Amino acid sequence: MTSSFAVRAFASFLLLGTLVADLSMAQPTEVEMVHIDPSQIQSLVVPPWERSTNDKTRAWEDSVLASVTDEFGGDFRKAAGAAANKGFQALDELDFASASKAFSEAAVLDPKSPYPYIGFVDIYRLMNQLEKKEFCLQAAIDRSERQRAALIMIGTHLGIDGDYGKAVEFFNSVLELDAKDQGAHLMLAKTYRLLKDPERAEYHEQRAKE
Repeated sequence: MTSSFAVRAFASFLLLGTLVADLSMAQPTEVEMVHIDPSQIQSLVVPPWERSTNDKTRAWEDSVLASVTDEFGGDFRKAAGAAANKGFQALDELDFASASKAFSEAAVLDPKSPYPYIGFVDIYRLMNQLEKKEFCLQAAIDRSERQRAALIMIGTHLGIDGDYGKAVEFFNSVLELDAKDQGAHLMLAKTYRLLKDPERAEYHEQRAKE
């Protein structure tokens, strides 16, 4: 499971960063900027962690749990993974309403999964709701142990935020799980370029090609 939306955004940012002398000047170009249509904001589904604990919320959660089909054999974690994947696909299509619905349902099905929170990091970033974005990012971090895809996606978001040192920590944590992970080596190579550490960048570039 990966968020190509987030990875593409970071890749664009990294590429731009290599073309300017002062990294603080690196900003997405007008073509790369993505904005949520105001009409979509009105139709975003509120995630479970932002809902009041009441009968209405419980009824909604019960309906989500009851919607799990025989396809998943009653496995809520598997159903949550499928829902999160739908959310990331919707993000790739810039369909934020559908993405928020899928991520919200995934969070109900598997409250311990980092992926619904990672999905909402994208949404809240584009809505410029930075406090909510930070909450979701921390919640994803708290749930990401030993999940390579989640660790790479979190590192990617930290890179987008300009926290390259922390991003390196997360990419390296992936290599602790799998020293040959090409995605982690690639992201480390690009991040070290921004940190002006060509020796480490070249090392990870070579490892990414193996």
